[in-house]
Amino acid sequence: DIRPGWQDADTIVVLYVEAQLRAGKHSRRQSSAVFTTSSSAPNGVEWRHLHETWLQVPER
Repeated sequence: DIRPGWQDADTIVVLYVEAQLRAGKHSRRQSSAVFTTSSSAPNGVEWRHLHETWLQVPER
């Protein structure tokens, strides 16, 4: 589930939930990333900022 949170002409904030399974343990994080256009960056996009908030995973 990836969606735009905000954008203007050369900047976008992308929101998503990251889920992982490591060593039999589940984890989830609500994340937001800021990208800007940059002619010198690979594919013309530069990753400027990342924020992650851990989410509680229900016990199984």
